Amino acid sequence: MQPANRNSHGINSTEAIDASVKSGLAGLFKPEPMKLSEWAEEHYYLSPESSSEVGTWETIPYQKAIMNCISNDDVRKITWMKSARTGYTKVIVAAMGYFAEHKKRNQVIYQPTDDDRDAFVKDEIEPMLRDVPSVQSIFPFFDKKHKNNTLQKKTFLGSQLHMLGGKSPRNFRRITVDVAYYDELAGFDHDIGGEGSATSLGDTRLTTSSFPKSIRGSTPKTSGTCQIEQSLNEADVVLFYHVPCPHCNEMQYLKWGGKGAEFGIRWEEGKPKTAHYICEHCKDSFGYEHLADMLEQGRWQNEEGTVWIDDDDLFRDDESRVIDAPSHVGFRLWAAYSIFMTWEDLAAESLSASKDAKRGELGKLKSFVNTRLG
Repeated sequence: MQPANRNSHGINSTEAIDASVKSGLAGLFKPEPMKLSEWAEEHYYLSPESSSEVGTWETIPYQKAIMNCISNDDVRKITWMKSARTGYTKVIVAAMGYFAEHKKRNQVIYQPTDDDRDAFVKDEIEPMLRDVPSVQSIFPFFDKKHKNNTLQKKTFLGSQLHMLGGKSPRNFRRITVDVAYYDELAGFDHDIGGEGSATSLGDTRLTTSSFPKSIRGSTPKTSGTCQIEQSLNEADVVLFYHVPCPHCNEMQYLKWGGKGAEFGIRWEEGKPKTAHYICEHCKDSFGYEHLADMLEQGRWQNEEGTVWIDDDDLFRDDESRVIDAPSHVGFRLWAAYSIFMTWEDLAAESLSASKDAKRGELGKLKSFVNTRLG
């Protein structure tokens, strides 16, 4: 047997050729496509500046389908009308990291005002860049004063993220992006500088993209004029998170019961600690302690049950046949589903708001309806 050829450094020539070929092909390597929820589970981190739960990301069951619609190139628009404390902000920050690191796409996030933008960048974006190594690795300007690292723009290797306030029409010009986010859409002016709504102006920045994505989220405001409500009404399908009753196993969208209601969240008069849920099917009651298990078994579907999303994030009809993903998907979710506040908390806030309303002070009640009931 002939000895392997070795160079002056004792390296096998075949090994050297293999190493050179691998090095040359490295630039052509593309990672296996990942869904947003998968990427977040592997890379995303909740920073202390903006999260009560610090540490690696764990997807709440109701967030999974929303996140994977965001990363589904067939879905062009996503509208999430929600209450506070359901995770929209964290989801879109994860999406910004995902689209920058994994898909190399240009993005813009619009906030209602410049001050909102500044706070968002300082509290959400910059901690994410610091605490998510995979994103920091494609951001050579991290922790440096540079024109590519400002409150208005972050330039990554292969893409850019613009961060803009929504008061001035000029902020909706000149840039070309693949993904546009609108945070607290209901807080934007209805007609920006006499030129149109935020989404009509911002979505023009997506016109030449091969994979345009418009993501809108907000707690609602006054019904009839609310921009997130209007966006939801434009969706091809509106989905609600249905969960099974722990007694009869019938699926249902959780509802706010209140005094005198036959089902939904109820409590004994003046005793929020007794808050519980009455099933609309079997009329049996269960407590908040069942919610975590119910969320695990839940699914997103429309009110009629004719469109739903399965565990693999495929859209199906009422006969379980796979159908094409809608272009514009709407989601409705409110605080009854939150793992960050209990039904007792909701009942207590409702009682306090009702007391104020009886004295003619309606601010707290209005806030409760919008930010909790969504």
